[in-house]
Amino acid sequence: MRARMTAAAFALAGVAAAGAAYASASPASSAAGSTPGSGLAQMRAATAPYHSLSAAQHAGWNGLFKDVNGLTCIADTGSPSMGGMGYHWINGGNIGSTDPTKPAALIYASTGGGHQRLAGMEYLVIDDPVGSVPQPFINGQGFMHNDPGNRFLGDTAFWSLHVWAWDHNPSGTYAMWNPKITCP
Repeated sequence: MRARMTAAAFALAGVAAAGAAYASASPASSAAGSTPGSGLAQMRAATAPYHSLSAAQHAGWNGLFKDVNGLTCIADTGSPSMGGMGYHWINGGNIGSTDPTKPAALIYASTGGGHQRLAGMEYLVIDDPVGSVPQPFINGQGFMHNDPGNRFLGDTAFWSLHVWAWDHNPSGTYAMWNPKITCP
């Protein structure tokens, strides 16, 4: 039986250790000689097999994230909305990683009829205690900090970076929200 755990459950199940390991390491950056374009190509190559959600689940992205309100399709609730993020399938072993080939979550957008397509990925580094982890970077892009009391991991602070490697985002490849993504 495949257990579905939320990202918060993964965080509480040992992600603090990953954050501590990250904090004790030297600041993350892109591989020597890489550029944002080559880094994006590397991310695409690493995630290309996961256009099939079942292949992604088999490879470890098998926890469907739910926010603190129990929502699985994540959209901006502000008015006006900045868009959505879609469905995040979590690989708990990759939380804390700044390796471009190991995202914590694969992001899928709804295509209707209960189907989903690969849209991008998210990298997640827990910052517990708050301020203990310096800002991570991938492809020269700094992660965004989320303070405790957020709707995603509740009382857990974290750094995140969204990468819209498979769906065009008019707000930018590394923007948090994608105005083209909607939730049913």
